[in-house]
This record gives sequence, structure tokens and C-alpha cells, in this order.
Amino acid sequence: MRKRIFTAILGLSVFAALAMAVFSVWFMERDYAAGARDTLLREARVLDRERQKEAPDGYQELARDFAEASGTRVTIVDSGGKVLADSAADPGIMASHEYRREIREAREEGTGYDRRRSATTGEDRLYVAFRGGDGIIVRLSVPLVSAFERMNSAWWILIAALLCILAVSLVIARRLSHSLSEPVLRITRTAHRIAEGHWEQKVAVEGEGEMRELTQSVAVMTEAMNNTLRELNENNARISTVLTAMSSGVVAVSPYLRVIMFNPAAERMLETRIKKDEHIMDVLWDPNLEGILISVMRLHETVRREQRMGERFLRMAIAPMIQGEKTIGAVAVMEDVTELRKLEVMRKEFVANVSHELKTPLTSIKGFAETLRDGALEQPEQAKRFLTIIDEEADRLTRLINDILNLSRMENQQEAPGEPLPEPVHFGRLVEDTAEMLAETARKRGLELTVSVDPGPLLVRVKADDGRQMILNLVDNALKYTPEGGRVAVSVRNAGETLIFSVSDTGIGIAKEHIPRLFERFYRVDKGRSRALGGTGLGLAIVKHIVLAMKGTIDVQSEEGKGTAFTVHIPKVKLN
Repeated sequence: MRKRIFTAILGLSVFAALAMAVFSVWFMERDYAAGARDTLLREARVLDRERQKEAPDGYQELARDFAEASGTRVTIVDSGGKVLADSAADPGIMASHEYRREIREAREEGTGYDRRRSATTGEDRLYVAFRGGDGIIVRLSVPLVSAFERMNSAWWILIAALLCILAVSLVIARRLSHSLSEPVLRITRTAHRIAEGHWEQKVAVEGEGEMRELTQSVAVMTEAMNNTLRELNENNARISTVLTAMSSGVVAVSPYLRVIMFNPAAERMLETRIKKDEHIMDVLWDPNLEGILISVMRLHETVRREQRMGERFLRMAIAPMIQGEKTIGAVAVMEDVTELRKLEVMRKEFVANVSHELKTPLTSIKGFAETLRDGALEQPEQAKRFLTIIDEEADRLTRLINDILNLSRMENQQEAPGEPLPEPVHFGRLVEDTAEMLAETARKRGLELTVSVDPGPLLVRVKADDGRQMILNLVDNALKYTPEGGRVAVSVRNAGETLIFSVSDTGIGIAKEHIPRLFERFYRVDKGRSRALGGTGLGLAIVKHIVLAMKGTIDVQSEEGKGTAFTVHIPKVKLN
């Protein structure tokens, strides 16, 4: 015990010697800095008097002359912080000095001081600024020479004394560290191993007296910590697995709105890389979000809202994270409802379009029926014409309802992928049969209809009725929009693993701005002409659904006044 006390006293002696040396250096530095500051302030006042005699365009030359004569760096700054002159740099490229400490103090109090490391020279410098009566500030700076460089002979004496004290201290420290620190080091090494995941490590209980009590306490604590860490790691692994597997995005923030947890789905929905400790406003910019998060944490309420991210819609539920009586943050759970919103818009548009399309023939039927009821039946010729119109409108209404039902059936088939694949059909024969059905229509309209089908088994997977419907819609459209004397060409070509079906005409063509919307429901390029020809506005939408069901693609090329060409690429069925 005596040896330990002696060692402690010796250690305190070494500490006291070092503290005295440090204090001496600090005192000399402070004394030197104070003297240099007073000198620079006097020189700054002299320079300011000289400056006031000069025009502003002479400040740069004045700064250089004064710097050369005084051995200082001179800077002249206006009241806004703009550098007007500098003895060591081009003032035109220097940044504003408005927020430099010495400039700010001089502007407010008349004089200002600062001591900092220069970014230009890499040395500690003293800065003194003085404000003139006209608000212009002159600043002088000099390097601070270390106190060690000014101690001269005392320097070597101080070094020798410190080395002697260090040598003695090393001997004493070695003995003391060996007797006291070895058990502690063993405990530390064991703790590091445990922290690295080696849970089997145990702390050996050794030593005597207080040291034995210490190692025993650490052993108990280590065992408890091992159990706790193991449980935490297991919980973290479970949470991480759940978050990764979730389709909903999750972002948790601290009370300071810094990200503390997130999952991959959140990055996908927000279309950005999220970093831990990043401010939530850098992740998701919304002027209202910060206030909502703060309100959620303060009021302990859950807020549900919808966030628009460009073309995406995110539904959010933001709730506080509470531990005991303390709020430790907030968590936002996000769900991508973009497709849902699109479906809602499509549903509304579909209902509106269907209502409009149904209303037109019904209004016509009702109008002519009322006319017949009011006496037109007594005029045979007029009654016959009205009944013909009613019959045509009823046919049109039937076609519209059938097209709607077909479209609905196809969409339901796409949403039910478990349905068995249709049997392969010979697509070339379907084309030839359908073209034969429309040959008479083409003849009556004065059109040339040609069909070209490559030889060989052109098999595709499609329901025969659907395939026939697709061909019929495309060819019938070509016949409707081609003037008398025109030509409609239908072809089926074998292209390796793909079948190419095309329908081209020499008709009126389609303007470029209409092509992207051709396959939308109820979209018509010329609404009046389409209705007059008996079109429902659903024909090409049905074609698109059939092509998609066949896992094919459809392309349109058209030029106004020259004609249109529809090209369908369909994968063929491989024969065993």
C-alpha cells in the first residue's frame, strides 16, 4: 500500500511539472498575443488615417506599401464585407468577409480581434480590424510565433527537466500498470471478444481484495449483457426480415426528424436512396410533412394522408413511437396506390363514356318512337324510314353492349392467370376465313381486298372466337375508312419464332397526335364519322386486349391522306 501511495505521489509530481510547463507556454503565448494585438491596433489606426487621404482606386497600392513597410498582411473591407484591397491576394476573387469575427466586431464596436489558422498559409495568425469614421474597415494580421521559439536558453532546460521527469514516470508507471491494469486489460479483451459476437467468452474471477470483487462483478454483468445482446440481435434480425419482406414502405424518424430505420420498399416508392441520420425533408420534400410529424409526436395521434410523388400516389399512415411516457420518434407506413387511383379514374371515365354511348342510341330510339306514336304511323313511307332508323340504332346498341361484355370478359381473363391456356389454332386459316366473310362488303364499297398467307403451320395460342374478333375488327376498320377505289391488304408472314399479321389500307389515314390514344376505350379520331359507320369506339381496345392475351405486340404506322398499317407480332406455338 505504501508503494502505491508513493507511486501516486510521484505521478502527481510529474503531472504538476507538466502542468507548470504548459502554463508557462500558455502565459507567454497570451502575453505575446496581447502585445501584438495592441501594436497592430495602433498600426491599423495609422493606416486608416492614410487611407482616408486616398481615393478608393488607390487602396490596393496603399495596402501593399503598408504591408511591405510593417511586415503585416493588410486587408481593406467595406461595411458590407466586400474586400476592396488586399496586400497578399487579388481582392476581385476573394470571398465576402462579412461574417469574419474580427470584421463583424469592428463593424459593431469599432475594433475587432480574432486568432485562427489561415487557410492560405496554414499558420496561426492574429487578426485586428479597425473601423474608420466612414465605415470602411482596415484589417492587419501577423503570424503568431510559438512561445517555444521565444524561450531560447530556457527551452533546453525545460526539455531536459521534462525528459528526466518522463523517464522516472515511465519506470513508476510500468510497475503500477502491471500491478493494477493487467486484470482490467484481461477483462477489456474479453469484453471486446464478446462485442465481436463471441458469446462463449467468460470473465475469469481472479486477484485479491477489491480487484477480485471487481472481476466477479464484471463476470456477472458480462453474463447478463451476453443474454441481453443475444436477445437484441435476434429481435433485430426478425425485424429486419419482416421489414425487407413487407410490400409497404416503412420510414422511422427520431424526434429530431432524422431517419433511424427504413426498408427497401420505402426506397422503391420514394425513388431515392435513403441514408440513416438523413433529415426526412431531404428524403421526401413536402412543406407540410415536417409539421405533421411534429404534431403526431406531440399529440400522440395517428395521421392518415395521401402524398403525390410525380406520377405516383402514396397512402401514408404516420404514428408516434412511444416508450413508456416518452416519445422516441414517429413511423410512416406507405402504400403505393397509384394503380388504384388509375383504376378509379378509368372506372369513372368508363362509366361516363358508357353512359354517353348508351344514351345516344336510346335517345334516338325514344325520339322516333314518340314521333311514330304521335301520328307518323299514318304515313307509311315516313313510318318505314323511322322504323329502319330505330332498327339500326337497336343494332348499334346491341353491338355496343356486346363489345362491352367482350372487353369485360377479356379483362377478367387477364386478372385470372390460373386459367388453362387455349388450344393452338391455325392463324392463317382464321385470317382467310374472316377475309372471305368481308369480301362481299369490300366489293359493295368498291374496294380491293387482298389476302396473303405464308405456307406452313402458323399456330398461335388464342381462342378461335377472340382471334376471329381481332382480325374482323382490324380489317373492318380498314374497309370503313378507305374511300371507294382503294385497296386493303391483309398478310400473315412467318418470321421464325414469331408470326407477323398486318392489315394495311390506302384510306384517309390518322393524324400523328391521335395514334398514342387509338387503343383507348371509346376514343374516336372522327366521332361523327365513326358513329355514322356503326363504330362503338371499343373495337381497337378489344384488339389490344386480345393481342396482350396472346403475349404479342401491336404497332401502328399512318399518314394522313395515304393510309394506315396495323402490324401485330404474335409468338408461335412450337411443335414437338
